[in-house]
Amino acid sequence: MAKKAEYQAWILSHTPEEIHAANLARRQLRRLTKDSQKTAPKHTTMLIDDRKVKAVANPYAQFFGERYRSGDLKGLAVKDASRLVASEWKALTAAEKKVCCDFHLALHCAHTTTEIRRPDRTGQG
Repeated sequence: MAKKAEYQAWILSHTPEEIHAANLARRQLRRLTKDSQKTAPKHTTMLIDDRKVKAVANPYAQFFGERYRSGDLKGLAVKDASRLVASEWKALTAAEKKVCCDFHLALHCAHTTTEIRRPDRTGQG
């Protein structure tokens, strides 16, 4: 339990960007050492950071998700449903697509303006 708390404190002492960069480096090391060793070295284990937020889906992906969740496509195979939604997207007018794009832009702006504060390393808050 103490090791887990220490690990979490260490993760929180770095920004999400630093953790992401470290994970990229670890992934590259894993790729380089994969052939020479049967198991991956311990120092290439990915760091888990819950602060990193998933990227906002693009307008088509949001449209697809809304259409799929609507329940209108129940009983259709995924392949057929995907074709149907793609044809619906292509049939939208520019004004209708603009609504989707504006919604995506609003979500993207809200997503990028939320700042994750780095904890004070002095321990004073």
